[in-house]
Amino acid sequence: HRNISLTAITVTGEEAVICQFITPQKPPDFSYATISTTTSEDGVVQLSEFPNESRRALAHFVSLVPFIEDCMIFDGKMDVWTSSSDLLYLRAGDWEEHAILLCNYFLYL
Repeated sequence: HRNISLTAITVTGEEAVICQFITPQKPPDFSYATISTTTSEDGVVQLSEFPNESRRALAHFVSLVPFIEDCMIFDGKMDVWTSSSDLLYLRAGDWEEHAILLCNYFLYL
């Protein structure tokens, strides 16, 4: 038998339905960046032209956000959920924040 929670405690201490955290979110502007690939003639492509490369770049971007347990950020509180915007503002988060940010970016694509 497994207990599944449909809500999470937010930064403000309120209870929120988990699906409220999932929403398409515009990713950072990677128009200045390029990714090397073997499929293009010059070896460089714009991210928007290749969805798989965009996903890889976004996964890499999210992986660069430092991982820190909630109890380290929120003064001993366990399992506090933050929005993607809060994660980027705090510049750190744990499992669910990273997963939600990546999910929201993918939903936007």
